[in-house]
Amino acid sequence: LILIGSMLGVSVYTSRIEYPWYFDSLGVTHRQVSLGNPDETVDVAVLDSGLASWSLPYFKTEPTYYDATSEHTASFTDGTGHGTDIALLIASASTKKNSIYGVAPLVHLHIVRVMNSVGLTDTETIHKGLTYCKNQNYDIINMSFGRKSFDDTIEEDLKELKEKDVILNSSVGDNNEEFTYPASSSYTYAVQTQDEDGKRDANTNTSSTKQGILCPGENISLLRMNEGGEKVFQKDTASSYACAIFT
Repeated sequence: LILIGSMLGVSVYTSRIEYPWYFDSLGVTHRQVSLGNPDETVDVAVLDSGLASWSLPYFKTEPTYYDATSEHTASFTDGTGHGTDIALLIASASTKKNSIYGVAPLVHLHIVRVMNSVGLTDTETIHKGLTYCKNQNYDIINMSFGRKSFDDTIEEDLKELKEKDVILNSSVGDNNEEFTYPASSSYTYAVQTQDEDGKRDANTNTSSTKQGILCPGENISLLRMNEGGEKVFQKDTASSYACAIFT
């Protein structure tokens, strides 16, 4: 799922920026930051808590936005910051020092907000978001969230998307328990957290019935804006971030 710019004959950014540790782990030596063939752009839907408007300049193309939590058209908003983290890890095109570097800056992001301002969601909202995705031509759907119980309605949505050859990525959870849902679904890739030593993180969930996929998710740099509008960098570990990096 990672396209290396030098392999495609397009120009790449080659300054001596210190990229995140997982770039080496994934074999990413350069990020593709100039457009090759527009017809080959990968469309990625991020089902999450939305996207903060302050992050828009970080993307090469402005993401689309659909709010499944509201009947009204919403502006770019993210009450928890989680969806913004996920989007930046996937596709931030920044080439400045001390910034967030997305693995794949050329993907076209589609933000599908399925969580409210405090990060809560329900079957109806997730179903609404997935139904919206069925009517689009997305290549990949990132679901960095999970719930404990299986859901027939969501499972049918995932089945229909899988039949459309959409790649469905889901984080497994971080409680050292069984995979959360939809990571436990047979239609999704279940992404677990890998630490900097290449091992499975002790807190990432496991499953006795389904094979997970390890991807870097430890000590991941995240960007915040404080109340004064200043950038604040934090590090965190979670399968949510591993899922975004895998996507």
